[in-house]
Amino acid sequence: MADIGVVPRTSNDEAGLGLVSIVVSLLLVALLSVGALKAFAGGTVTGSGSKSLNPTVDQAYDVQAQSALSSAMQNVRDGAISNGGLSSSDLVQYGVQSGPSNAASVVSGAVMDATDAGGAPSGPLGFGSVTLAASSKTGTCWFVWFSTSATWYGFEPDSTSCAATPLSTAPTPSAGAPGTIGWQQGSFPVTG
Repeated sequence: MADIGVVPRTSNDEAGLGLVSIVVSLLLVALLSVGALKAFAGGTVTGSGSKSLNPTVDQAYDVQAQSALSSAMQNVRDGAISNGGLSSSDLVQYGVQSGPSNAASVVSGAVMDATDAGGAPSGPLGFGSVTLAASSKTGTCWFVWFSTSATWYGFEPDSTSCAATPLSTAPTPSAGAPGTIGWQQGSFPVTG
C-alpha cells in the first residue's frame, strides 16, 4: 500500500532560492519607489533647467501661489477696511513683505498711495492700489492688483525676479511673456 500523506522533500539549496528572490524583488520595488517619489516631489527630471515631467504638478505649484495671493489680498482688504486705510508699512502685519517673493508662500507687496489735495488718503479704503506677487515653483510669477474699484490678475512666465511694484493706474489686458506681465480682470489667467 502507498503512503498518501508523504510530501516530497526539497533540498536546502532550493529553499534558500525562494527567500533570495523575495529579498531581491523587495529591493527592486524599494529602489523604484524612491525614484518615483523623488520625481514626484521635485516635479522635474534630474539636471538643471529641465522641464516638468507632469503638467498636473506644475498646475498644483501655480495654484499654491495663486491661493497665497488670494489669502493675502483678502487679509489686506479686511485690514484696510478695519483700520480705515493702508500704507506700505501695514503690509507686514498681513503676511506680505516688501522684497521679492522666492516661494509660493512668500508674498511680495507694494502700495500706491492715493491722496487728496490736502494730502490725506483718499478713497474708502485710504489707498490707491495694492500690487501683490508670489513666485511659483514653475518659475512663473503670479500677480494681483486691486483698488477700491477693480481687481486684476497677472502672470509672468520664466520670471527672473518676482517682486510687486506699485502701479498708479489699473493694468490693461495683455499676454504674459518672459519680461512682460500678462493681465486679466476678474480671475487668474489660464497659462497652459
